[in-house]
Amino acid sequence: MALIIPEVFADAVNAELGKRLIISKLAKDYSDDVDITTCGNTVHFPVFNRISGAKVLEDGGTATFEDIAMTDNTAEVKQHYAAVFIADKASIQVKGSAKTQLVEQLADAMSVSLDETLAKSIVDTAAYKTEVESLGTFAAAKFDAALEVFGDQQQISSFAGIAVNSKLYSSIAKWDEFISAVKTYNMAGNGIVEDTGLVGYYRGIPVYLTDSGTADESNAYAFLIKKGALGVVWQKVPSVEEHRNLAKIGTDILTYDLVAAKLLHTNGVSVVSVKTGE
Repeated sequence: MALIIPEVFADAVNAELGKRLIISKLAKDYSDDVDITTCGNTVHFPVFNRISGAKVLEDGGTATFEDIAMTDNTAEVKQHYAAVFIADKASIQVKGSAKTQLVEQLADAMSVSLDETLAKSIVDTAAYKTEVESLGTFAAAKFDAALEVFGDQQQISSFAGIAVNSKLYSSIAKWDEFISAVKTYNMAGNGIVEDTGLVGYYRGIPVYLTDSGTADESNAYAFLIKKGALGVVWQKVPSVEEHRNLAKIGTDILTYDLVAAKLLHTNGVSVVSVKTGE
């Protein structure tokens, strides 16, 4: 008799994954846009180059037409997986809350892996970076400097969100610019960590807490992410399989996916990098 029903268990993992993904949820899902999900180990994201701008048409003049160019932006399809073994003698415990915990752990492992892929792409290739010498000098002015790189394109509707490492959040939660009720742009509930990772809004932009790929041995990061800057394509959404392991007298459970994820527009993310070590 099967220990789990794979289809039902996969739905549970995917539902939990949807709650726990942070950076990936701030990406545009291209999976249904074009036939780039059907085959191959490389995904081609179609990215239009920006036009030069509007011109003045003089009396009697003619319009000059500008060719629209596209950049072929590619990303490798990666397979993330999480696997566990459950011995027969312990299987009776994998019910109710214990099974829920297993779902949460599998979803955690998958979400961390995917978010780390996107975070690495951001750290390696983002065009805008604001460096901060230490946690002690990390102030709201640094977030403002990171926003200023977008010029007059700072409308809140143009941002997917801000992803911050937990080492930075302890400072952010003390900023008047984030929690003060007298600031007209602040919102009730700022500073409270919700199940989705949302901790509030900075100048109207949602702020999410995540440690997946947002720190290394020397720095902690905050990513200010524009809509469409990140791209994700699912060749295969997470599924779950189980296999009877007679040699070990138990059951192997495996969940895995096939997904490509990348920073598509290098000028679509502004990174705040804070020194935390030597």
